Amino acid sequence: MNPTSKDMKGIMDKSSYRLLQLLSLAWLACRPTCSSITTYGTIIPQSPSVEIGKEFTATCVLYTAAKATAEDIYWKLKNVTVPKEQYTKINDSAVSVTITITNETANWLLCEKKGSPLNRNQVIHGILLTKGYPPEKPVNLSCMAVQSGQKISSNVTCTWQPGTRDEILKTTYTLFGSLIVSNKSSKAHRSSGYIDFGTFPSFMQLAMWVEVENKLGKVRSDILDIYAADLVKTNPPSDVNILSENNFSRTLLVSWKHPIHVTYVTLKYNIRFCTVGSGDWTEVPPNDTESYKESFRLQYLKPDTEYVVQVRCIHHMGYGYWSDWSANSTARTPEDKPTSKPDLWRVIIPSQVKSERRVQVMCKDPVESNGRIQGYSIKIQDGNWETVAVNDSDLDSRSQERKIIPLYQIPWSDKRRGLIELKAWNSVGESPQASLVIPKLTQEPPSVEWLSWFTQQGRLWVKWQPPNVTATGEPYRSEVTEYILEWVSVSDGAMDWQRERRHTRTAAIKGNLQKFNRYNISVYPMYSGWTGKPLTIAAFLEQGAPLEGPSVKVRRTGKNDAELEWMEIPLDKQRGFITNYTIFFITGGKEHSIVVSTDTYSYTVNRMASNSKYVVRVMASTVQGSTNSSDLSFNTLMYGE
Repeated sequence: MNPTSKDMKGIMDKSSYRLLQLLSLAWLACRPTCSSITTYGTIIPQSPSVEIGKEFTATCVLYTAAKATAEDIYWKLKNVTVPKEQYTKINDSAVSVTITITNETANWLLCEKKGSPLNRNQVIHGILLTKGYPPEKPVNLSCMAVQSGQKISSNVTCTWQPGTRDEILKTTYTLFGSLIVSNKSSKAHRSSGYIDFGTFPSFMQLAMWVEVENKLGKVRSDILDIYAADLVKTNPPSDVNILSENNFSRTLLVSWKHPIHVTYVTLKYNIRFCTVGSGDWTEVPPNDTESYKESFRLQYLKPDTEYVVQVRCIHHMGYGYWSDWSANSTARTPEDKPTSKPDLWRVIIPSQVKSERRVQVMCKDPVESNGRIQGYSIKIQDGNWETVAVNDSDLDSRSQERKIIPLYQIPWSDKRRGLIELKAWNSVGESPQASLVIPKLTQEPPSVEWLSWFTQQGRLWVKWQPPNVTATGEPYRSEVTEYILEWVSVSDGAMDWQRERRHTRTAAIKGNLQKFNRYNISVYPMYSGWTGKPLTIAAFLEQGAPLEGPSVKVRRTGKNDAELEWMEIPLDKQRGFITNYTIFFITGGKEHSIVVSTDTYSYTVNRMASNSKYVVRVMASTVQGSTNSSDLSFNTLMYGE
């Protein structure tokens, strides 16, 4: 019968060592003396496994051949002598030592006899200490039986968390499984193992546990008492198919097959879906799919949108584990007629003709296009509806970026007021109607009070104060219904716009703005389709140093002065707002500088030496850096007025 861990510790106490010592002495007295190899003693116990952090006691027993007594014995850990305070004399021929085992403790423990002045100490015997820890208790034991073929596998696989210490000593793991009718066990890895029960024990109660053992002891995990159904994990549903049906633009019919026969497991299902490429899954409420079914209709989807669907299953009572999700299945919902208006806007273009403007009418597809927009119907004031076919509009709701579609450019008198109406259509039908009023110049509703901008977290924000309007006899309503934010790139003229609600006062520009590019941002208050006067401000998403310095020339030189002139840096190369210019002029190895305002493009430098050579340059600065012009050399006159 193997001793328990408590018994093992008992062996190490002093009374037990005394008994071992007496037995050893009795045995030694009977040793034959005719051996060809002389031995002088021994250490008890022989080459033990010892626990780090605990005390260990060993006894050195002298033979007659040693010609020594207990007073002559010294203990050493490799080359270090153990202090005498740790020795205990058993009798004249036996001495024990007690040491505390640490990671730094030497592996060899030696018993030596004190030598004479002419001879060094003599080794009586040595033992090898194998250091380590007793096994730690495994925790978080869990077990699973997966589907194999058309039934549940007879292999029950378990995992657990082993101890956190370095095992050091050779350690064995054994997984046990107990049924009413039989017990099973098998060797396991450090954190996992399995038992083959021959046949999966359906409808039975199991007990599972892990035992860990090394030379310093044995420990067992908590017993996992579990119902067989709680072990089961089936395959995911097979043959998942999605049917898109005409005239059902907001639904998809999902069907699948049970992965295992109902005699083994009765299942319930879970469905999730998302638009292609989004990864933002929506799960069908569990109550809708908890019955043993093989189809389900997804509802309230977006028309003309491609969806990804996955299905998984579990025991109908919730026992065991969810299966993995099935492979992706995709399908597109049918088109529907647009359910929102096209985003109608205009750009006013100056005309060469007096008292006339040119109006560029443009739009973006409806947010809820529900399909490919094939064209637009446009009507201007009392004219007829005209069709504008579109080949390059957004194809459908697949694209997050809605393109700007130019529709019409027409001359427009400053004294004319007109209504523009617009509808979009796809293969199913027409959208709701959008409208925009272009007022006479003398009847434009008021602008916002003030406008400012700032950057935050890599975005450009606009802030404004609403118009100060009161009820008037004007043809437009005095109440602001929304705002339009328009931005135009100074470098290439590219423009875009977005709409904001009537109560909005601060908004981030949603377009793809470029760093170091100057934008003219306008805010238009809208009065039930009437376009108010814009208020415009220049802004940068991020500023930098100018790409180039000013182009400098000497306009005039005198005896003691010189007039410098430079051109403004092109806007698309300023990369920020110019804050000032600095004029540097050098003569005789000395440099002087003068700072002038950003609206200065010429400057007369006075108090210059006559008939002297000067080198000048002009530096343009923004809040993020400065750039110099090329150096320019000239000479002042020898004579002058």
